[in-house]
Amino acid sequence: MRSACRLLAAGIVVALVAATTACAGARSGADDRVERARTLQIEVETLDRHLQRNADKLARTIEDAEHHGLTHQVERLEERRVLVLDAILDAERTATMRTELQAGQDHIQNQQHEPAIAAFESVRTTLHRLLDDFAAAEYLLLIEPVVVDLRQRWLAGDPATDDGLANEAEQGFRYAAELRAEGDLDGALHVYRMLLYDYQELLAAEG
Repeated sequence: MRSACRLLAAGIVVALVAATTACAGARSGADDRVERARTLQIEVETLDRHLQRNADKLARTIEDAEHHGLTHQVERLEERRVLVLDAILDAERTATMRTELQAGQDHIQNQQHEPAIAAFESVRTTLHRLLDDFAAAEYLLLIEPVVVDLRQRWLAGDPATDDGLANEAEQGFRYAAELRAEGDLDGALHVYRMLLYDYQELLAAEG
């Protein structure tokens, strides 16, 4: 009888320990989600401010150039601002991100940390892409006209465009234009950099 009681008591102790461990694990998991959600919230709000500061800095640079009568620089900066506004800061393109950001903030207030994490992770991805595109805009406006000029000079020689490197370059040129139109400035810049060497090689081959 005593043996049975001891076994029963031992079983109860084991069950209590298991329950306590499970509760502790659940609390730990919940705490991790809370910390993760709050960390992501701080990160995306910081990235968002960084994007806005970049836009404000560009506007101030244009104002300074206008103030000092730097006409050529103003024209170049205005072209960049138009590209940035159309491709990056367009309200339609950022509307989903703003909605997700607000949803994440609402979820945090309502202690709904799993959906908050999902929303903030999506916003973070978008903001990183927008910041990459913002940085690419300046260089895209420098390299694009160079590539266009090289291509025009190459085409002036009436080359065959349906084989080998020529075909790849022409496909790449169309793809870069599509990326630019879609607002993927970083992607377009990457393609134009490759095209720069392709068209130089094609021109050199014409001799």
